[in-house]
Amino acid sequence: MNAVAGFVASGFEPVQAVFDELVKELTGTGAALAAWYDGAWVADLRGGWANGSRTRAWEEGAIVHTYSVTKPFVASCALLLVERGALDLEAPMKRYW
Repeated sequence: MNAVAGFVASGFEPVQAVFDELVKELTGTGAALAAWYDGAWVADLRGGWANGSRTRAWEEGAIVHTYSVTKPFVASCALLLVERGALDLEAPMKRYW
């Protein structure tokens, strides 16, 4: 197993513990996690492997496919519009297209 690298801020050690466990149990390649809280980075962790043959460690700056990471941002924007009365979740979509 490839060790976890990076840091967590004081008080966020449980984040590292969970991430360590996740990387240890990975059946695929690697993982990374970065978290920003109250104006500062509180976690920047990475571990596992950058390739399927497990010969190259996951390092800072590894390029990955991000899949559907935009969905939470779109949902946040939509809920803000709902809160402001500009979007009705019960309305037909054709109203907004």
